[in-house]
Amino acid sequence: MSYAFVPLPDERDDFPLPVPRSEVHVFADGSADKGVEARYAFVVMTPDGAVLHEERGRAALNRGATNNVAEYVAVIKALKFLKAHGLVGIVHTDSMNVKRCVTGEWECRPGILKPLCEKAQSLLEATGSTILWIPRSLNKHADALTKARLR
Repeated sequence: MSYAFVPLPDERDDFPLPVPRSEVHVFADGSADKGVEARYAFVVMTPDGAVLHEERGRAALNRGATNNVAEYVAVIKALKFLKAHGLVGIVHTDSMNVKRCVTGEWECRPGILKPLCEKAQSLLEATGSTILWIPRSLNKHADALTKARLR
């Protein structure tokens, strides 16, 4: 698999992360114990594979705790991180549903997922990033973070 790297504009001298101004790779994942707790995680990596940032947290509790909610929250949190740090990235998700709805290939049905999808679409456009589907076997780092219980 190869990627074309797009340099970011050289506008900021105070760039906060030790990464060249090119696309980073973000691996996002969500997991839920349905009806109890949903968790998200994402890992930001340089093009050469160095980990820049890891984040995990609670996506939802009780009735809102579903895998789809967790997957959307993971993508949204990752895109917010990219935006806050002026980064452009390739967001990798193992959720075909999230990838296809966010890119507009599928329509997101009304309900709790619709505003999450619209937020992800907005952030994707605002950051100039892209989203790709990957098999779960290639998303092990983020997957392991979502499986760990939160304290």
